[in-house]
Amino acid sequence: MKCYSRTEHNIHYSIYSQSFECRLDPNERFSPLDLIERIRDQKEELGMIIDLTYTTRYYGAEELPDTLCYCKILTVGHEVPDHETIFKFKSAVKKFLKENQDNDKLIGVHCTHGLNRTGYLVCRYLIDEGMTPNAAIALTGHLPTFSCKHERSSQGGITVQVK
Repeated sequence: MKCYSRTEHNIHYSIYSQSFECRLDPNERFSPLDLIERIRDQKEELGMIIDLTYTTRYYGAEELPDTLCYCKILTVGHEVPDHETIFKFKSAVKKFLKENQDNDKLIGVHCTHGLNRTGYLVCRYLIDEGMTPNAAIALTGHLPTFSCKHERSSQGGITVQVK
């Protein structure tokens, strides 16, 4: 399994649906389409997004290109994901990897803040596939997360700072 790592410093992102973008300064916007573009700039291709947010208000599959797989797994925050959620996540990843054995397409995984749900499920997958817990934590610790600072916006999104 290939893990993609990218480091950016002091960049503010917001996760918003297109209906909110007109209210925001361009520097405050960060959408799945921005992610696709940034990955493309790195000569990589995003093949799937796994959305672990426990809401549908940020964006929807209809805003994504038809060529991108989208998997919505409603995952409660501030709790360890339950067995059903873990099964759905692992099944989605395994299915995608099986169907994409002949390419290097990436899987993007996100939750609302990039802290608990994303990290837990990625580590859990790696551990269940045979990686040691310490190795899984070390590997995912080098991946970009949006965990340093977050603020709720009155306009319905989350502003996060990457360090």
